[in-house]
Amino acid sequence: MPISKSLVQPFRKPMLIIGSGFRGYFAPYAQGASPAPTLYDPARQGRFDTNAPPAGWFDLGWIDQLKRSPAGRIGQIRSGYRGAVRAQYRGEIGSSVEFEFREWGKLQMALATGTTHFNILKAASGSAQQPLGGTPSAAVALGSGSTTTSIVLTSGGGAQFQAGQFIAVDVDYTGQSGYIGTGIQASFVPAGSVTDADFVRRVTFNVGVIKTISVDTLTLEQPMLGGAPVAGAKVQAVTGFASREGSSFIPAWSALFVVDTFDGAQLYYYYPQLSIASDREEGAYDVDNAGSADLKGRALRAEFNALAYEDPVDGETVVCYRGFFPAPGSLAY
Repeated sequence: MPISKSLVQPFRKPMLIIGSGFRGYFAPYAQGASPAPTLYDPARQGRFDTNAPPAGWFDLGWIDQLKRSPAGRIGQIRSGYRGAVRAQYRGEIGSSVEFEFREWGKLQMALATGTTHFNILKAASGSAQQPLGGTPSAAVALGSGSTTTSIVLTSGGGAQFQAGQFIAVDVDYTGQSGYIGTGIQASFVPAGSVTDADFVRRVTFNVGVIKTISVDTLTLEQPMLGGAPVAGAKVQAVTGFASREGSSFIPAWSALFVVDTFDGAQLYYYYPQLSIASDREEGAYDVDNAGSADLKGRALRAEFNALAYEDPVDGETVVCYRGFFPAPGSLAY
């Protein structure tokens, strides 16, 4: 007679979820008159390809300390003289998620801050000092034929830049109000609140790093976040990025957190809409450095609220999807 499974607890290897941790992918959420998430459809797109994410999704690298906090409430209906529970119903729906970005970049900083995020434009000679930079060097107009990875400038424009430099590519600010920024909504501008012609390029997510320069064509290391430049766009050099504690704009994002196993299984959490829950202080983590002083890595802590999404399948209000692709050889249960 075999020994009871409750005494030896044998496990079925293909049904275990063992990986190195979660990786974070984010995509724009369209706000305004027609709000809409960037969709991840597991039926059509299959397993999320971490090496080649679907269009619109950005790899924000290694995240750590991922903590999900469902905030849904279950209500009860009691009746009878003893007040016994006869039925239950779902009341409030909510969820939050927090984690640490271990890698730093423009998107990571913007997400962790949860407000308007700025490009530090290269300053013009003699410009007045300001916390986000005064008057920047003049923007360079585009020629024709630019793409997401190749920026074509007007004649002589290439001399204004150098390899390894960050650039911002977007239109002049001409008094437009509402959401601004090519490809990704970078900020919201109330009518009459801004007069700076370079403001859109100060906040745009349409940035890139110059890999090589050939006459007046800038070839970039990666595709620009916001996509190909729009008509009338100009280019300015960027020396860094900055966030402010305060201000009023609250952006929203779609997010996907993925963990893969060596056996070929994949677990993911898909949030159609995340929005910052609170400002968090930067974190620190230990870095091994035998024989010398302790080293500390700096992490960007972020906490988000999951906002409501109406599922088109049945009209139900949801905040998150948990998905699982079994490993080859798995059983159904």
